[in-house]
Amino acid sequence: FESSGMQDILKRAKPNRIEDLIALNALYRPGPMQFIDQFVDSKNGKTPISYPLPSLQPVLEETYGVIVYQEQVMQIAQIVGGFSLGKADILRRAMGKKKEKEMAKMEQEFLAGAEEKGFTRKQAHEIFELLKPFAGYGFNKSHAAAYSILAYQTAFLKANYPVEFIAANLTNEINSTDKFAEYLQEARQMAITVRPPDINRSEKFFGVVDGEIVFGLVGIKNVGAGAVDHTLEVRHEGGTFASLLDFLERVDTRSVNRKVIETLAQVGAFDGLGQTRATLLANMDVYFEAANHTRDNRRAGQTSLFDDTGETGEARLPIEEIPEWNAAVRLEYERELLGFYFSGHPLDDFRTEWNERTTVHLGRLETLSTGEAVQIVGLLRSLRTVVTKKGDRMAFGRLEDYRGEIELVAFPETYANNIEALQVNRVIGCVGKLERRNETIQLVLDEVRPLGELDERDATAVHIRLSHDGVDEEALYAFRGDLSDYRGNSDVFLHIPSNGQETVIRASSQLRVSSKRDSLDGISRHPIVSEVWKA
Repeated sequence: FESSGMQDILKRAKPNRIEDLIALNALYRPGPMQFIDQFVDSKNGKTPISYPLPSLQPVLEETYGVIVYQEQVMQIAQIVGGFSLGKADILRRAMGKKKEKEMAKMEQEFLAGAEEKGFTRKQAHEIFELLKPFAGYGFNKSHAAAYSILAYQTAFLKANYPVEFIAANLTNEINSTDKFAEYLQEARQMAITVRPPDINRSEKFFGVVDGEIVFGLVGIKNVGAGAVDHTLEVRHEGGTFASLLDFLERVDTRSVNRKVIETLAQVGAFDGLGQTRATLLANMDVYFEAANHTRDNRRAGQTSLFDDTGETGEARLPIEEIPEWNAAVRLEYERELLGFYFSGHPLDDFRTEWNERTTVHLGRLETLSTGEAVQIVGLLRSLRTVVTKKGDRMAFGRLEDYRGEIELVAFPETYANNIEALQVNRVIGCVGKLERRNETIQLVLDEVRPLGELDERDATAVHIRLSHDGVDEEALYAFRGDLSDYRGNSDVFLHIPSNGQETVIRASSQLRVSSKRDSLDGISRHPIVSEVWKA
């Protein structure tokens, strides 16, 4: 139920029982997909429910007259043809594998059995022909039920316990960079705050603190489970850490070694202790020397004048203050050690262009169609050139955006024409085609364009709020005609004011408009329009 297509079907169908979810899950696949409209319209009362024979109502009632499941095929063969369930299953398999000779033989048995049960030969033949396509692509109901119940349970959790649900998913996908980034992006879209690693708040896995998700320490590269377990044990026994020096004096640096500590500093786990990441890294030798000195004194039975005061002594250290890293350095450490950008993204300054001009979802490469022209606003993460057999240079790279990344291929002519624009760590606008090679989706580059010269993509919907004055039937008819000047691929939703309230009406699918800026500006200037936006 994660795909946008399935979610659209669910919104149309308005399922109100688990049986609806099971049936829609079984129908949403090649073949039976053509019967989804019949199912939805019959379910919502737009089309009368009809049955091939009155006696089949008990079998098809829960799916509104549509044959959906393999089990229904078998039950119909049992009711009409007088087959045993075993023989009905043999018939289903023969139909599914299109075994013509076996089907011809079983059809005669089916017709004879139907006549014995009081059906006419014509009725029996029509039912047999009706079963053939369904037997080929009907889904096993028990499988659909298992999937749908799990989907319903997770949907319930996401709707009612969104923060805990996303935290659990982040923990579950901690080793899957693409999926992890997708869930992180979804958390942000749901206005759920995800806090960075914090040595005093983070637990081993992703947890929820005061309604916010806190990054789990085990999700940081170079930080093993043993180091995390020891750190949490020390924190739970002695309380939160007051400073980096306090941390170093309390943990066993054999369990939490210097590499781990530097990594924690690089991703900001010590940010709440008063020093910048750059300062902590630059003064790590000073901190370690002071902590080792304290431990040596304790082993020798010596104490410090500061032990009774609770001070850690950090104020006495010769710390050199270093300016904080710029955003590029900070983000690069985060990507390297967390697997993604956390406190921002190199695309942040280009988010508007990305929203309006990228036409593919890089987080779902497996769902993309190949061969079609696409546009992507993305960060060129890497680029390597190779020399072809003819002696020409071509390039392979990695292009990424907020949702994921894709391999980029620039053949010799394209590479030569765009060599200046193909600079690593630069945000570029790519135009090309998707191709599948060795089970991998690639972007075959045609050209790199300035972001402002990329075509705007159509949004899913355009919302039009009408003004309070002059909105009568005649004005709406005229407005409908005017909208034809802005034809496009976006659905239209009209927000109509009435008696202090607002009614939202989805226009006919025949009335679609473009969501490009020029079109929205033109619509907004119409006399009966007060506001236009895309979604």
